[in-house]
Amino acid sequence: TLHLQNKDIVYGIYHQSKHNLQAPISYFSLNECLEQNIQYHKIYLIGSYIPWGEWNSVETKVWDSNVVLVDKLLNAFSNAKFVFASSISVYESSLHIDEKSSLACNNIYGATKVIAEKLITQKSDSYAIHRISSLFGEGMSSAPFLAQVIQQCLTKKEITLYGKATRLQNYIHVKDAAQMMFLSSFHDENRIYLTTFNESFSNKQVAETVQKCFNDVQIKYIKEDN
Repeated sequence: TLHLQNKDIVYGIYHQSKHNLQAPISYFSLNECLEQNIQYHKIYLIGSYIPWGEWNSVETKVWDSNVVLVDKLLNAFSNAKFVFASSISVYESSLHIDEKSSLACNNIYGATKVIAEKLITQKSDSYAIHRISSLFGEGMSSAPFLAQVIQQCLTKKEITLYGKATRLQNYIHVKDAAQMMFLSSFHDENRIYLTTFNESFSNKQVAETVQKCFNDVQIKYIKEDN
């Protein structure tokens, strides 16, 4: 949408079907994209496969979506600027990090993002890498904690928390992340960006904030912290 407002010509790649595609642009399958004789100025690598709850999944689609696809596009469009949606999962912990913090991912999903980042820095002459925290907004996945809390409010009128619910999580709205990626595409310098909010929130804080948006919703605590 930001590029359309800028009167740029925009194309999209879809995975299996065109359902739920909202932007008024032309979409290609990956094979069609690779066959088109189009010289792209900028390529946004936004999609990835996230194995929610199974972060060490060895499913081939984790590798294919997060690494192989990136490599194919790098090889096909070497002159384009690549704007890549990576993840703070490349770090061992999401607390007290910056763009120069050491990479120490502790699961396979994070490892695929590290590998994709290295492919981009090695094969592309122009790039912007965004290490993004938990996205939220319209159309968000139902798997993250925030989405589950909202769903519990809608269906059960009760939020279940574990232990003291002190686990911290950083959130950023999808529109803010998109704006940061869009602006970075105009910078000549190759950079890695920490695309996060300026503070993190505990599960308790998130639950209490969401609770205020609903009527007659209770918070129930059970023993073990999740």
